[in-house]
Amino acid sequence: MSALALVVPTPAVSLITRPAHSALAYAGATVTSPLSVAMMAFSTCVGVGYAGVLGATALFAVVIAVALAVSCSARVRRVLDSHFEFRARSRREAERQRLLRASGPVRQHQYAELRDLVTEIERADPGEARRFELGELLDQFVVLVARHQRCLDWMRRAGGCDLPPVVPIDAQPKRRDLIARRIRHREECVKRISRLVDDIEAIDELVHLIAQRGACPADETEVTRDIERRVWELDEVDDALAQISA
Repeated sequence: MSALALVVPTPAVSLITRPAHSALAYAGATVTSPLSVAMMAFSTCVGVGYAGVLGATALFAVVIAVALAVSCSARVRRVLDSHFEFRARSRREAERQRLLRASGPVRQHQYAELRDLVTEIERADPGEARRFELGELLDQFVVLVARHQRCLDWMRRAGGCDLPPVVPIDAQPKRRDLIARRIRHREECVKRISRLVDDIEAIDELVHLIAQRGACPADETEVTRDIERRVWELDEVDDALAQISA
């Protein structure tokens, strides 16, 4: 798998799918917010104290109605969008950490560096981060690391590392056939593990390349052309003044 192919990961690799925020989601988040819960508790106490259960129910309904009305505000929805995005990021990061748990400190440190790079790119140029789908690249990196670690673990558990390099000559025919099969399978597993390592390192190099591009972006303004245009205008003004004074 080439590094360029990793730019567009398959949908199955993505750990978290960003949900579409409906009016019901905004209403639920507003009603269950700490402020709304506190107001409902306060109104219930006040209602019970001054008007009994009926008054408490009325005040409770008023607080819910106000919360539902507030949830339609564009400003409140922007705040809730940020809250939803933060929760999605937290769930996504928790899932990545779960997959990386068995991979060891080296891969975890490598992932931490890539995550910090992606965070810097998202902060500096969100459009570039969306264009290259850097979050999905991190998901793919974590999935490949977990798959690589799982292959290594099963190779050790199945005794693949203890196999002899060649089939023993003095073994019985049936045992020799089984050992030969295990050796062939081990070789296939070693090739698969090697490909996984190549893919993992390719993602690492790709993220670093995108970070390098962001650190030294191409010039977006034609400074030289602007300078030449102004110099030409100065020359034109000088020529016009010279003709007037002649």
